[in-house]
Amino acid sequence: MASKRSRSAVLATVITLTATTFAATASAGPPSPEASVTQIPVGAFRFAERFTAGPDGGLWFTLPPAEVARFDTEKLRLETFWAGGLLPGTTGITVGPDQAIWFSTLLGGYLGRIDPRTREITRVTLPHPLAGGHELVVGSDGAFWYPEFVTNRVGRYDPETGAQQEFALPYTFPTQNPIMAAGPDGQLWVTAATPPTRIVKITPTGRVTEMNVPVQSVPFGLTNGPDGTMWATLGAGDYGRGQLISIDPDTMRIVRKFEVGFAAGPAGLTTGPDCALWFAEIATGRVGRLDPATGAFTEYPMRALGGAAPFTVGSFPGYLNTGPDGNIWVTSHLFGWIARVTPPDGAVPGRTCATVRSPAPN
Repeated sequence: MASKRSRSAVLATVITLTATTFAATASAGPPSPEASVTQIPVGAFRFAERFTAGPDGGLWFTLPPAEVARFDTEKLRLETFWAGGLLPGTTGITVGPDQAIWFSTLLGGYLGRIDPRTREITRVTLPHPLAGGHELVVGSDGAFWYPEFVTNRVGRYDPETGAQQEFALPYTFPTQNPIMAAGPDGQLWVTAATPPTRIVKITPTGRVTEMNVPVQSVPFGLTNGPDGTMWATLGAGDYGRGQLISIDPDTMRIVRKFEVGFAAGPAGLTTGPDCALWFAEIATGRVGRLDPATGAFTEYPMRALGGAAPFTVGSFPGYLNTGPDGNIWVTSHLFGWIARVTPPDGAVPGRTCATVRSPAPN
């Protein structure tokens, strides 16, 4: 494996955080959406990107341009690690087959590995400096997959053998913010938001299939849904109406649509432990929850200025994932905060959606 150790002393900062909690006491009847939201500052000049639930019980996330962080969800304490270099652009993050924390960089030309016990960081050098991944996903083949930010390629790294491959995607121009997720069919799915807009899937052997979406729709989030289909967010949807769409993984046809609202800008998307679809509304400053079984839809406000403002527009929630505590965690593109949203039926540590179809190994 082409790798090198980072400097032995990992730069770490431990910050005790003060949380801004909305309406902690719920009134009788159905709870207010605000009763379950807590916004937590992580530094005025920081913006968090992707989350993953670590095997050590911590919530790990990337802090561009050059840090990775671990958050203790019980003590609300943040520990940060310098990822190396000036502008590697730490972005994607996941737990590897070896139970270590792995992260990708936009321009660093490497994948990083963090031992969650010792905090030691090692690196895997990628084929070239522009092979940086905007996302990092473990495929059904046990390899790491990442969509390259500027080359129209998807990269693959096998941690067992050290083998590295790149696969060309069909569209001509580099796509903006490519998002990748593992699908229920054992394949990797990628969004291409730059016209001509596409959603693409790629097999572990590199065969690519694509589907068209409306040119103005801006596909962004992807998740393996609780109903055996692939779900995606369309930031603009049809004529500016933000949408969630369900895609049949076999035919790559849209089988369901759910309209969020005009100019809502749905972005990051995940399947929660409660088997609902959770997504960020980047334009309106809310987090949405959709139960695909019933169609029930709830919005949770994310206050601007890190929770200090009485309005939501300008808070820019971007990505979200389930934490080790069973809550939904959200990142913001501005004003340095993360947020915790508790599912309506409560948070159960370690709970997952039992109906999500796991892809069979290829």
